[in-house]
Amino acid sequence: MKQKIEIILPKGYMNTSVTTDNYFISDTNDSANWDKLKFPLPEGIWSIYSIEDKIITLIKNISNL
Repeated sequence: MKQKIEIILPKGYMNTSVTTDNYFISDTNDSANWDKLKFPLPEGIWSIYSIEDKIITLIKNISNL
């Protein structure tokens, strides 16, 4: 079973990403009221699985290397 994390974005946040150094980031994309959300993810390689309204679902990638 793949591990999942569901994130509910605060009002006004968009432009989400998982960085190569294992952080989840999102910003407001509002030049008059710019704000950024950034926090570390649990160990592993994570990617965005789905975006539905303000709910972002991340999954942990499992490699068979």
